[in-house]
Amino acid sequence: TRYRRSSRGLGDVYKRQAQPDLLDLEIGSPDRREREISVQLDTILDTATNDRVSPRSLAEQLGRSRIVLVGEEHTGHEFHAIQLRVLELLHAAGVSLTVGLEMIPVDKQAALDAWIAGELDEQIFLETSDWYRVWGYNWGYYRDVFLFARRHGIPMYALRANENGADSTDIVAVPPSNEQRKLMAAFFEADSPVHGGLSPGQLDSLVVAQTKRDAAMAQRVVEAVGSHPERTMVLLAGTGHVLYELGIVAQLPEPVRSSAATILPIPAEEASMTARASVANFLWGIPDSDHPRYPDLGVITMQADDGLRVIHVEPESPGGKAGLAVGDVLTRFAGTDLDGRRDLSATLATLSWSDE
Repeated sequence: TRYRRSSRGLGDVYKRQAQPDLLDLEIGSPDRREREISVQLDTILDTATNDRVSPRSLAEQLGRSRIVLVGEEHTGHEFHAIQLRVLELLHAAGVSLTVGLEMIPVDKQAALDAWIAGELDEQIFLETSDWYRVWGYNWGYYRDVFLFARRHGIPMYALRANENGADSTDIVAVPPSNEQRKLMAAFFEADSPVHGGLSPGQLDSLVVAQTKRDAAMAQRVVEAVGSHPERTMVLLAGTGHVLYELGIVAQLPEPVRSSAATILPIPAEEASMTARASVANFLWGIPDSDHPRYPDLGVITMQADDGLRVIHVEPESPGGKAGLAVGDVLTRFAGTDLDGRRDLSATLATLSWSDE
């Protein structure tokens, strides 16, 4: 396929799989969804005009937006490099900024405030925010963005709803559209190792859950924008929340929605790489990579009473090559007892690819 994703989440990736092309769905903006655009490496394209855009011109256009959403694959280093580049370009252009974060729940906002104020070092921030429990992905992917924000005093906002759902009763969501169902069906097609073979009712439940997550983040965005009307928010979220403007953008009220712009980095080393013009306002061609930058066992687990139960193993991953199988229970890793996925993620983060 021409785009990578993983069943572990709308934005995660381990390797290229044979799946429907998420960039070639005839959905999204009516004035752009019937056109295809050729994407090239290290090139920025304005999908409204099909024109190439220089970084300086991109910053000028984005500076007129209230919200700039930059999609990511969570373990895609090049995606995070583009997120940092967008922040650098806007800052250099004199645009006052805030940063919105899908990866941090709102009850950890105090940790973010203390980080920006320079009151916490990296290790204490990771502990205070409970990074490896609430998010789990290697801090290294996000480190440069967080350091940039602190260095320049850019406020950061936690956008994700609390895990206990205590604030969910206040969330009002725009009902999911048929186009959003089509997008979610493409994410969770029949060969997905975790969500494959879903019944229509199960798919509808996933769509509703995703809509609530998007609505919760959109509500928080509106609050942040209202608190800083003079600033532009750069919002970092998985591609599933950005694609075709059917996620967070669809949940924003007017006029905030009309002032939002979306950027989608796309692995584009293939000469024939194409995408629907409706996938985002701007497409940015990035280098391709089949493997995460930081160590990953290549297994999907779920919490069980006796440890972490393995529910999927990538055949060519370290876990697969070591003989892990579906049904196994992980109780200890690299000398650390595993009470939950936080322990596994935090221990992995201390290792390098050459370690055993």
